[in-house]
Amino acid sequence: MSEIIYKGSDEVINITITDANGAAIPISNTEEIIVSVYQTKEDIIQQWLLSDGSLITVSDANGIVQANLDRDNTAEIPLRRLFMEVVVEITDTDFEANAQRMIVSDIVLADLKNSVV
Repeated sequence: MSEIIYKGSDEVINITITDANGAAIPISNTEEIIVSVYQTKEDIIQQWLLSDGSLITVSDANGIVQANLDRDNTAEIPLRRLFMEVVVEITDTDFEANAQRMIVSDIVLADLKNSVV
């Protein structure tokens, strides 16, 4: 069963950044992290970046960052599933432009529901 986010509520989202093997990537080892929440990829509801401070490091060693989903961004959208995309850029001289970019899309975040109150 997926999580539920209620329309018109602020939500704190904790995200663990991992490599392809599931091992945590220390946040200090990344150049950039971009987290997007969407219902369809064409319509991003909210986006956070490590570089602009909107994505907060909770635990560097454990690869945990935090994003705050603003109630204003969910108030006027349909009651449907919310998805997340995480983009991680790491310095790696084996890649073009000396950066490796890992993207994981279509992560189920939650179902958007109306509150009972």
